[in-house]
Amino acid sequence: MRCFFITLALGLGALRLASAPNPSTILFENVASKAGVNFITRNSPTPNKNQVETMVAGVALLDYDGDGWLDIYLVNGAAIPSLQKESLDYWNRLYRQNGDGSFTDVTRAAGLSDAGNNYGMGVAAGDYNNDGFADLYVTNYGRNTLYRNNGDGTFTDVAFVNGADRPEDGRGLSIFDYDRDGQLDLLIRNFRQPAVLLRNQGRSGHWLQLKLVGVRSNRDAVGARVQIRTETGLQSRNVTAGSGYLSGSSLVQHFGLGPTARVASVDVDWPSGAHTRLHDVAADHRYTVIEGVESLGPGS
Repeated sequence: MRCFFITLALGLGALRLASAPNPSTILFENVASKAGVNFITRNSPTPNKNQVETMVAGVALLDYDGDGWLDIYLVNGAAIPSLQKESLDYWNRLYRQNGDGSFTDVTRAAGLSDAGNNYGMGVAAGDYNNDGFADLYVTNYGRNTLYRNNGDGTFTDVAFVNGADRPEDGRGLSIFDYDRDGQLDLLIRNFRQPAVLLRNQGRSGHWLQLKLVGVRSNRDAVGARVQIRTETGLQSRNVTAGSGYLSGSSLVQHFGLGPTARVASVDVDWPSGAHTRLHDVAADHRYTVIEGVESLGPGS
C-alpha cells in the first residue's frame, strides 16, 4: 500500500506554497487531507514485485462538469492474484473541486463506481466525440474502459460500443490527434505486446485546437491554464507534461465544441503571470498562441 498525494495537481489544493524564513527558499505544504483528497493507492505488493504493482497508477486533471475548476480522477490497483477490485478500497476515484480549495468524492454519483473492475494503470482525459464534455479512457491489466461524459455530471462506459475495450495488457497511453482531422486518437502501450494506435473514425461536432508557445514562460507552456467560452458554456484545460507510467498526451489543447461554430473568447493564464485574451475564434482549426501576442497564428 502506498500513499499517493497529488503532486500533479499543483495549485489545485493538494500541494501549496508554504511560508519560508528565507525568501529564496521554496517550501511546499501537503494539504491533500485537508482538501478532502483522502486517496491511497492500493498496489497489493508481493515478494515478486510484479511490474503492475511497481508502476501503478495514473491521474487525470479535467473539468468534467464545466464549472471552470479542474477536478481529479485517480486510478487505483486491485487485489493480487485475482486482479479484481475486491473492495471499495480499490476503487478509482473522481474528486470534484468545489471552488474553495476543497474536493468532494463524487465517484458513485458520477457512475464510476465499477471502475472497470480491473487492475488500473493509465488514464487520459479528452473529448473523443467533440460534444464539449471531457471523457476518460483508462488502461487496465485486463479490459480497458472508455467513459463517455454524459454532460449531466455522470459517465457511461461505452468501450464495448466504440471498439475501445482492447484485450491487450494495457499500461500507458497517449491521447492526441495524430492525423489532424479534428478528432482525438489513442496510442496504447502494452506489456510485452506491440503498441496499439486506435484511430477515431467517428464524425462528430466542431472543435478547436490550441498550441501554446511560451516566451517568458517555458516554451511548452506547461502549467498554463486555458479557458474558452462559447454559447453553450465554459471549458478549461491545464497544459501538463504527463499523467502516469508510460503516459503523456499531446501538448496541443483540444476542445470539442458540439454544434458551436465559433468561440466567443479564449483566455490563457501563462506560468509567468501574463494573460492573453482572444475574441471570436472560428472553429475547426488548429492555432498557435504565442505568449505576449494578442493574435492567433497558424497551427504547426
